[in-house]
Amino acid sequence: MSPSFLLILIPLLPLLAAIATIVCGRRLEHRAHLPAVIGLAAAAVVALALLVLTVRSRGSAETPRPIDITTTLWQWATIDNAYLPAINSQAAVPGVAVGDDAYSARPFSISITMRLDPLTATMLTIITSIGLLVAIYSIGYMHGDPGYPRFFA
Repeated sequence: MSPSFLLILIPLLPLLAAIATIVCGRRLEHRAHLPAVIGLAAAAVVALALLVLTVRSRGSAETPRPIDITTTLWQWATIDNAYLPAINSQAAVPGVAVGDDAYSARPFSISITMRLDPLTATMLTIITSIGLLVAIYSIGYMHGDPGYPRFFA
């Protein structure tokens, strides 16, 4: 599997587990924690795999090569000619003349992107592992509560 796909799996696995718990929660009754724990455990394993990948691909001491994985999920907004100066004003920005090359027509876009570097991989591993431990602790803490399935959704 590609690192980009693994990066997408980290938020996707707990989301799918939450949906499974919502759909099947009442039928699972006292086992409603299973989808959440499995989803969080899988996300923690994927985060650990990405951490190992980033640590192993850092290069040598003489020529370090930090890994940087970037995955664009979708383009949220794109505006062509977003930086055009106002037509009827003296200057769109004080000190910059109308039609100046610094503010010529340029596009503006907002993309939803996931990035991974060594620090991010370290934090992902820590956070997903702590989330898994909290979910495991909650199994005993919430035992017998009437909202048990809803809690794990």
